[in-house]
Amino acid sequence: MAGLEGVIVVDLTQYAAGPAASRLLGELGATVIKVEPFTGDEQRTQGAAWGMHYKSEFDDVAYDCGSFNKEWTAIDCKSPEGKEAMMRLLEKADIFVTSLRDGALQRLGFDYETLHAKFPKLVWAQNRGYGQFGPMKDAKGFDATSFAARSGFVASIPQNNEHYEPGNSPIAFGDWNTGCALCAGILGAYAGALRTGEGDKVTTSLYHVGTWGMTCSLITAQQGDPHPKDRMKAKCPTNNSYPSRDGVWFLMCFGNYNKYCQLVFETLEMDPKYFTDPELNTLEALANNGRYEEVVAAIQDATKKFDFVELEKRFRENDIPFEKIQTVADVLNDEEAFANDQLRRIKYVKQGPTSEFTEGEEYIVTTPPFRLDSIGDDIRQNKFTFDEAASVISQDKDTRNNHGLMVNTNERTGITTSKFQMQDLPQDVAKVVDKMNVGEISRAFTMINEKDGKEVCAIVKLKAKINGHKATIAEDYQDLKEIVMDKRREEMLQKWILNKQKHTYVRIDPNWQKCDFKYPGWVRND
Repeated sequence: MAGLEGVIVVDLTQYAAGPAASRLLGELGATVIKVEPFTGDEQRTQGAAWGMHYKSEFDDVAYDCGSFNKEWTAIDCKSPEGKEAMMRLLEKADIFVTSLRDGALQRLGFDYETLHAKFPKLVWAQNRGYGQFGPMKDAKGFDATSFAARSGFVASIPQNNEHYEPGNSPIAFGDWNTGCALCAGILGAYAGALRTGEGDKVTTSLYHVGTWGMTCSLITAQQGDPHPKDRMKAKCPTNNSYPSRDGVWFLMCFGNYNKYCQLVFETLEMDPKYFTDPELNTLEALANNGRYEEVVAAIQDATKKFDFVELEKRFRENDIPFEKIQTVADVLNDEEAFANDQLRRIKYVKQGPTSEFTEGEEYIVTTPPFRLDSIGDDIRQNKFTFDEAASVISQDKDTRNNHGLMVNTNERTGITTSKFQMQDLPQDVAKVVDKMNVGEISRAFTMINEKDGKEVCAIVKLKAKINGHKATIAEDYQDLKEIVMDKRREEMLQKWILNKQKHTYVRIDPNWQKCDFKYPGWVRND
């Protein structure tokens, strides 16, 4: 995705939320310069705290999560020389992202007021633990405290019954969500800067994103439906979790109970009274009579009559939205996540002699939760053709100059064509093309450019596809011509070499005289 190509971001963040925001900017095409103290970002030491055991003095897996697509430098921002170096970076930057607190920023001279006066076009962005104005504005804030605990998120997950016990939140769950929010604010401010020529101040906080995510719960709590809840008292029985006969838990989500309860109950072979009795078949009736538990218990009794495989079959056939409640291990093996490039397998590069990674070890990483595919959509809507788009915006000069057609060059002869055998296509392209129909335009995908080794975003159109067949003059003239020409070139070369051998003396080292030569006759004993 190259939407921010040419944009320079200076990243003075630590831990996860701020780095996540700048990572997203990098994956949108921006050049992100990550500035660390000489001791390194503290996140470089957090792998063990997160349960990650791969670590060296060069790298830490926990640090990597928020640091893809960045360049790095170390600057002592407290020294005069370091401040000067930072100012030189910021002078050329479009966006500045930081997670330092206000006091540190003011002492360093990197606060919004100072930098805005020096660089009026600069977008200044800050991630905070809490807000800018409350009594906690200067306090340290982390994902687990500011986001998970204070927002009510963690307390809402357990069931409000005899087994209630608050748990640990998923590691950095709030950080990644806050990174998305901060990235959105930055993009909005940058769009404004492009329009007006003046940058802006962008702030977000872990606590604010936590309360934002709890919007519906905060509203329902004001109306007498507090969290945490007991699932047996769910206010919408078809939007709840249930177990199968073989102990697999799943979540069903049909919020429109009135419309879909009959479909669900019939699918589960329940007593018809649950969808015929006006006291049971609408949410309004259940709200008046309080018979939620009766309906939930009846659904649970029904789901326990089927193994999960059978339930899955029935629900899919009837288009009932549900999902198995997956563990993290389940997600790592979920083909849907890989098919949509939510998860990606990469080869991890060994970082220094103390790294615990094996060179080329495969690892699964997450990708940014958005895609830039507006060009593909515009082509599909006939706003312009694929050829026109390629001739203007393609970064591959061969494709750009060939009306969008990829160029296949014979390395031996130098002859070019737009035809490829499947095995000759770049691997990433072949995987996409293999599943496409003629005339179809792919979704945007990332690939490694074989010319320079850089990751690029690509869209391909399959113009024509010829299945394997017995060659004919009518369909394969060019290919047959090339085969004949190759043979003739070979014969001419052979004849030329034989003629040269008669009049040319070449000394061949004795160690090589017994080799099998492509063209015999080089070694003579006369």
